Amino acid sequence: MSFHTGRFATATRALLWCAPATCALPLCLLLLSTSAFAQSTSADLDKYWALRDRLDDEFMVQGAAAGDSIPATYRLDVAGLAVWSDATVRVGWYLGVLATEHALLADPIRYPGFDDGRAGSLATTDQALGDALAALERLDNRAEPSFPFPLCLNVARSTNGFFIRDDVPSSFAGQLPGTTAVLSDGSDLLYTNKEESQDQAYHLLIGLSLVAHLVPAGTVIDGRDLQADAFAQASRIARHLAANSWTIRNPACNKDVERGADTIGYAVGIRKAIAFISGGAVNLTVPTAGTIAWPTLRSPLNPAYINTDNLHMAMAVIAIGDGYGADTLDVLVDLANLQHWTAYPLLEEVLHGPSVTGWSSHRAALVTAARDALDELPAGVFPSSPTGGPPAVHGWTTSHRYLRPDSEQYSGGSGTWGQRYPGLDFMLLHDLVYLADPTAWTPVWAGFDAPAGAVCVGDTVHLTARSGFASYAWTIDGAAAGTRATLDWTPSQAGAVDVALTVGSGGETDTRHATVLVSDTGDCASPDGSDSDGGADTDTDADTDAEADSDAAAGGGDTDDAEASKPATCGCAADARPSALGWGALLLGVRRRRSTVKSTR
Repeated sequence: MSFHTGRFATATRALLWCAPATCALPLCLLLLSTSAFAQSTSADLDKYWALRDRLDDEFMVQGAAAGDSIPATYRLDVAGLAVWSDATVRVGWYLGVLATEHALLADPIRYPGFDDGRAGSLATTDQALGDALAALERLDNRAEPSFPFPLCLNVARSTNGFFIRDDVPSSFAGQLPGTTAVLSDGSDLLYTNKEESQDQAYHLLIGLSLVAHLVPAGTVIDGRDLQADAFAQASRIARHLAANSWTIRNPACNKDVERGADTIGYAVGIRKAIAFISGGAVNLTVPTAGTIAWPTLRSPLNPAYINTDNLHMAMAVIAIGDGYGADTLDVLVDLANLQHWTAYPLLEEVLHGPSVTGWSSHRAALVTAARDALDELPAGVFPSSPTGGPPAVHGWTTSHRYLRPDSEQYSGGSGTWGQRYPGLDFMLLHDLVYLADPTAWTPVWAGFDAPAGAVCVGDTVHLTARSGFASYAWTIDGAAAGTRATLDWTPSQAGAVDVALTVGSGGETDTRHATVLVSDTGDCASPDGSDSDGGADTDTDADTDAEADSDAAAGGGDTDDAEASKPATCGCAADARPSALGWGALLLGVRRRRSTVKSTR
């Protein structure tokens, strides 16, 4: 997609943009409005992983064969149909989801519980990311041979930055459960429908920029260093965009591509984007027409934005390349207000923070708007079109919330009845908001290890939090004992001692308690509960389960003490260590108490 069709002279191309003097009127931030109740981090995380599982099960096949690791655009189950349309846009956002997922999984101290208790989740994500990068390279390498001979003559394989939109064959029908037919650009009889266009390229650069920025060098899957590969593929794509006077050519057919060939309006943004991805290693030359056009893109009054395709393409390259320096976030916020496309300002912060100018002033409104969008989707409900019925209660009703106009949110688009969508837009927004603002992440899991049996006076008891949080506060019988993830405690007298750990993140806290039995040496309970040596009997009703949350009185968390009888064992060992019992992985019942806002519509 482009500003216009066909090839225009350079001077004409520049004049299609409004002049900076008429485009520089500021718009206020419209993301703030009325207050609303936001769901917990845990609730939105449940939706995230439900969508991730659904993506893998119903919208794609992960692997290395033709069609693999390319998410479908939508399913029409009433017809048993899966459709791949503009699929490389989805590949770009899929790469972004996996890259941000890697970053969250790799930082359990800051994002405790993000893995949802899934063993090996980081390795699983990295494998999917390696397969997706391989799929994109496959679309590049196999592009030229996919065009028919003798209509097109240069059909030898070449990895040169020119790609096709997908390579899903018609035989893919049945690969996804419940499907009996497929439609795809890659198998379209009109061969030009499989050609790349500039919108495909820009959204691929979103995903590749996140991989290059968030996945550390040395993360290797099947011999592929993910960071280095993202840089290499982004460089090839950008160089191909810039070739031929910033006009995309189909090298197999030696002609301009049919759709979205003219990239001159975004040339400065593309140059900045690839310079960021490559760490300055790639510096493209931009002609005068491109430098004239670029300043006009910062204004929401630019008439080019009547076409929303121009808007999302501009916002993509602006965010990737920090396109207007210190003014970039302000520009993206103003542009986001045109269609309530909050994802792009958050992308700017994730890629370029903490140096982003204006983040502190925009943070609350952007995070709130994003959290509201996530909260809208009810638990157990998935993105789909409500066409033919009343408007949905959520805005995830289009094939892509951050490409489709605001008017289609909540009501779907024309001709979309029955379509179900993969939810890549929801998932990437979810990850971006927490990477942009880690304080928005509240504790999802809590608990700590404690001895299962009695310990002795004078022993060292080592207590360890089961997950990482932003803050810790240990107490022993209500007295402050420490503020670290671990606590070494030496009891001074016998009895039942309350040990509590309060964890905090994002301004919210949750507390877990345990009763630890402390005995004089050799003073142990006999199996019948009688005193074995005539001394004071130890408590045979030790509480070994989590007690009420600190906010239980407000309606959250546990509301009772599930006690368990644990007779003390005879004999006490010095340097008592945690038992295997543990109390980790306890879901928090956290109530949010913060003002949240919905976007003005």
